[in-house]
Amino acid sequence: MTTPAQRTILFLDDDPFMIDVYSIKIHERGHIVLPMTNPQDALKKLREGLKPDVIAFDIRMPGMDGFQFVDVLRKEHLADTIPLIVLSNQSEPEDFKRMKEYGVAAQFIKAHMLPDEMVMKFEQIIGTWIPPQGGVQFAQPKL
Repeated sequence: MTTPAQRTILFLDDDPFMIDVYSIKIHERGHIVLPMTNPQDALKKLREGLKPDVIAFDIRMPGMDGFQFVDVLRKEHLADTIPLIVLSNQSEPEDFKRMKEYGVAAQFIKAHMLPDEMVMKFEQIIGTWIPPQGGVQFAQPKL
């Protein structure tokens, strides 16, 4: 099996354990991980010009949740050409419907997949995602 090209993945989760687990798995697959534990830090880096290949984030975070995070990304056009991946431990249908309306590339429940599998999904999304033309409309990858 060939290793995909090295990619930069911004991984945002308020749980340090999840940050550690995913950071290890992302590095094992040959990618660069930018681990962040709060949305404000991620927004600061993005405002400074950071352009990761994908942004993976949790919905439930203290201070600023995933919905507020995406809202700022959209309003400030910080990630119009970057696929967004929602990772959650909760499977509220309303949350997933709302995130789909925000145009996220994919949504996964962390408990339903091993971290290795999740990182491979990130790679698939990066490889198949089509940036929007004429506005913030995101193509859903075929996984």
